[in-house]
Amino acid sequence: MQRLKLEVSVREAAGRSALRKLRAQGAVPAVLYGTGVEALSLVIDGRSLERVLRTGANTLLDLRGPKEVKGKLALLKEVQRDPVSQRLLHCDVYAVDAKKKLHVSVPFHFEGRPRGVEQQGGIFETPAMEIDVSCLPFSIPDKISIDVSNLEIGDTIHLRDIELPKDVEALADGSLTVAQVSAPRVEAVAEPEAPAEGEEAAAAATEEGATPAPTEEEAGAAKPAK
Repeated sequence: MQRLKLEVSVREAAGRSALRKLRAQGAVPAVLYGTGVEALSLVIDGRSLERVLRTGANTLLDLRGPKEVKGKLALLKEVQRDPVSQRLLHCDVYAVDAKKKLHVSVPFHFEGRPRGVEQQGGIFETPAMEIDVSCLPFSIPDKISIDVSNLEIGDTIHLRDIELPKDVEALADGSLTVAQVSAPRVEAVAEPEAPAEGEEAAAAATEEGATPAPTEEEAGAAKPAK
């Protein structure tokens, strides 16, 4: 797995105005919590945080800074962005113990183009894009690669079919469908409704140039009142 150094500082100022000022300077307010630490407000350089995010969600961080955080190992837990500008607004930093297992989500990486799609016109589907696992911090995989090139129509890959990295345990049931190739869907064409018997006669009479016979309702309406 990837491991990066991340410089942080303790955040003293509080309140909305103080947070706005920090963000205007390119800094990101954060909170550190987790194993062996008390909750602590931090400040992280926005550019440094963006570099970490580009490496993947499970990058292990060596925190650098004041004594409260120096030497701590951590993971990014949650990152908030402005929905319009995508500017970083806040993040949670979770301290971990190198000797204790933790639960993380690891993405699947599908390799190859299924034969059932290329040669048979099937549809490649991936019901599961990631999997929750349990492992030690230094054993967290960046991704779990799966070769799907031999899949044909009707073939399915379940979680139990995947060989996970050493010391990594899946937290989902082995029957979980991870990928499959389905037959192409054919939409049924609705047949036009057959006209009623009276409508058929009227249509035929119209085609021949004759005046169609009146229906019972029309005949009754045409009778003079007594």
